[in-house]
Amino acid sequence: MRQCSLPCLNGISTPLNRPEALGRIEGLHPGVTPAALGYATMEGVALQFAACVAAKRAVGVRPERFLVVGGGTRSALWSRLLATVLDQPVSLPEGAVMAGSAEAARLALVAARHDIAMLSRPRDIHTTVDPDPVLAQILAPRTARFGMLLAAGG
Repeated sequence: MRQCSLPCLNGISTPLNRPEALGRIEGLHPGVTPAALGYATMEGVALQFAACVAAKRAVGVRPERFLVVGGGTRSALWSRLLATVLDQPVSLPEGAVMAGSAEAARLALVAARHDIAMLSRPRDIHTTVDPDPVLAQILAPRTARFGMLLAAGG
C-alpha cells in the first residue's frame, strides 16, 4: 500500500516544540480512497505518539505500560497499530471506551475532597495487545520517512 499522507497532524510541543507547525497531506493520487485517508490519519497519530514517547524516553522517562482508552478502542487495528509503533504491548482496561471519562470523574471526586487513595487503585485490564511483527515490517519505511520529515521540519 502506498502511503498518501504526511503523518504529522500538528506541531505539538513534544518532540519538537513547534506548536505553530501545520499538518499537510502529501502524495495524493487518483487511487486514494476515503479509507486510505482515514488509515493515513491513524498511522500519523500513532507515529506522532511514538515520537513523543521516544522524546520522553530520551530524557529518562521510562513508561512501564500503556493503557489505551476512548472511542478508538473500538478498533482492533488502532490498538495493534499503537502497540506496534511503540514496540510494547498496550492494555485496554475494562470499559476502555469510557475509561478516560471515568478517570476524570475520579479526579473530580478527589478535588471535591474524597480520599486521594482512590486514585491509586489500578484499573482491571480487559485485554492486552502485543506488537505485530508483520505490521512492524510494513511500517518500518514509513516510520523512517516520518523521522526524516520531523528532522527536516516536516
